[in-house]
Amino acid sequence: MSQNIEPQAIFDLFRRDLTSHVEPAEALESLLAATASRAAGLWRLDGEQLVQLGFGAVAEMSLEVSSSFADATKTVSMTQRGLGIVQAAMTATPTVAQLDASESGLESSASWLARFEARASLAVPIKSRTEVVGVLAISSTAVPVEGDPSWELMQAVAARLGDCL
Repeated sequence: MSQNIEPQAIFDLFRRDLTSHVEPAEALESLLAATASRAAGLWRLDGEQLVQLGFGAVAEMSLEVSSSFADATKTVSMTQRGLGIVQAAMTATPTVAQLDASESGLESSASWLARFEARASLAVPIKSRTEVVGVLAISSTAVPVEGDPSWELMQAVAARLGDCL
């Protein structure tokens, strides 16, 4: 991880913005910094689709790429099974997508990872009690592994977000 930021501090930023019905830009920026990621996003599950609540990318990422992704994922059908965020919501478990789609079977995520200049993404389901209500995701130059600081931070933040969505 790039910066030592506590999960509670990031959650507090998310909670502040989500309860005010504002895009959680500062929270996503903090998550990017804490995980040394290239991009981060938050989606709420609404029936058969994921609705984007926020997306952020590093300043070095092309505006065309980040805007294209943000636009393409404003609303994501749960039938788009080639995306890690959909898999995480469907399986209720963390999903890792990799640049080499043969590693994860997530071709749509792999194509975005290439544009992001990232190696992998981690999508973590957000649950309220036992029901999936959203997904928190990052894309990184490192392949996330369970137990890594970034993985643990994502899990901790997602665990707190359930009642905010």
